[in-house]
Amino acid sequence: MALDREAIFAALFARLQTVPGVVTFSRRLRDWNDVPPEEQPALFLTTMDETQQNEQGRPPKHLLRAKAWVYCRSSDTSVPPSTKLNQIVSAIETALERQSNEATALFSGGLGWSTTLGGLVLHAWITGPVVTDEGTFGDQAVAVVPIEMLAVTPPK
Repeated sequence: MALDREAIFAALFARLQTVPGVVTFSRRLRDWNDVPPEEQPALFLTTMDETQQNEQGRPPKHLLRAKAWVYCRSSDTSVPPSTKLNQIVSAIETALERQSNEATALFSGGLGWSTTLGGLVLHAWITGPVVTDEGTFGDQAVAVVPIEMLAVTPPK
């Protein structure tokens, strides 16, 4: 049986849509110049790449990568746009925590605190550098949050 990649990315997007304070959510990335202030804060999810590992006698492992792009604009000169940006990045981290009623993934072995996206993956978490532009020279702040999900092809 093949891995259902779309189900995984849809579940990740649904989980990110629980992040409070975001006005616009989409899986179609837009340039921040094309997202008007009234549509921000905005969160976009893009799929990146995948690495597969195959070992004889074991189901294939898939490392799926995505990026959450967060845009925050602030016209209030007394508050840097990074203030709201930091809150949203922290909320993304919280959204990726395992929920108490969450199903464990096939072959998970209880891998810890991160989400399994309802049992679709072994874990989904932020990994690597979170790249930010805090709006130092303007009113637009941007963060790019890398997310990895480890999944195993279900047995037939």
